[in-house]
Amino acid sequence: MKVHIEKDLCTSCGICYETFVNVFVEGEEGISEVKDDLKGKDLKDSLLKEAISAAEECPAGAIVVK
Repeated sequence: MKVHIEKDLCTSCGICYETFVNVFVEGEEGISEVKDDLKGKDLKDSLLKEAISAAEECPAGAIVVK
């Protein structure tokens, strides 16, 4: 499964990049980004669990895992 950020939905709350540091980083203007080495890649094990947890906790629904 892969993860991406719907940037138009992101509210820059920081929950994902402050809590799930193995998957996300703070991008321009506080908008979350998937770490460069994970973009477009299938996540497994703990990274996948982090991405799913982040998606569940994102108040804006901006994190998509599929």
